[in-house]
Amino acid sequence: MPATHHASSTALPSGDTARTLARQWLGIDPARFVVLHVGGMAARAGIDTAILGVARLRQRHGVDAMLVVALRRTGATRDVHIPIANELARLRQLTHALGVAPHVRFACAPSPSALPDYHAAANVLATLPWCPSSGVAARAAMACARPVIGVLLAGGPGLVLDGVTGYLIPAHDAEALAARLARLQRLPRLAQAMGNAGHAHLADLDRLAQKASR
Repeated sequence: MPATHHASSTALPSGDTARTLARQWLGIDPARFVVLHVGGMAARAGIDTAILGVARLRQRHGVDAMLVVALRRTGATRDVHIPIANELARLRQLTHALGVAPHVRFACAPSPSALPDYHAAANVLATLPWCPSSGVAARAAMACARPVIGVLLAGGPGLVLDGVTGYLIPAHDAEALAARLARLQRLPRLAQAMGNAGHAHLADLDRLAQKASR
């Protein structure tokens, strides 16, 4: 049965225990630097940028990185199988063209109960939509005390505090993504500090929301 790593801001995982258990369940090498991207199939989700960024991270920064893309089927695409298959084929073709196909795993429509394991297994979440999103993936990563790399967008939810809980980069900027990922890989204490800060920030936001609802 899957490890139980619930996306709650109330319990901070102890050390690397959550990551170790999640990687055992998902079959991920415990020594690899794992970047997670969670989002829909639409181009605006920024999956291409994540793939390009991890390719540059491997090739220009020498990091043995793996990208896990957890694809959510939402809205109108839920029952339209052919476009989904075509988009997935295009993304796989991109990984082959960049020479990173063995280092990119696509998880198609994982169940909501499994998503916390993907977040726990990751070293960092890269959430890179071109337009404002709900911030669900960022919240789940912060609940697991993982740093988050997001996109600088006007009108976004403002979950990621640049340089505190992670980094904000320009949209479509694979070079900036690779540079921030390389820094987090080189400085694991910084990555952990950012993850802890994100966890605390999420707890503060939840407390404020509770007060506002009273």
